[in-house]
Amino acid sequence: MRAILYVIECRNPKIRARYLGYTTDWEQCLEYRSDEYDYGSNARSKLFTFIREHGGWRNWVLKKLAQYGSREEAIIAKIDLLERHDFQLNTHR
Repeated sequence: MRAILYVIECRNPKIRARYLGYTTDWEQCLEYRSDEYDYGSNARSKLFTFIREHGGWRNWVLKKLAQYGSREEAIIAKIDLLERHDFQLNTHR
């Protein structure tokens, strides 16, 4: 199973907060990150609250960083990047 490591960042360069994630289903990931998606219990999360407060999804972009052969490889890469870089919107480090 392949996995994609991605970053969510604001189109406004003055807003430097960003989020690092991974997915095994890119199309579903894009669907979940839209104004039409009902976030349920996640609606108050740091990530989604910050995005709503800063222009909504129209003001944010998802960028693929890398593709891995497995979920485990993507998790290892994500942990490494979280330790070396500042991803302010990640709540679990």
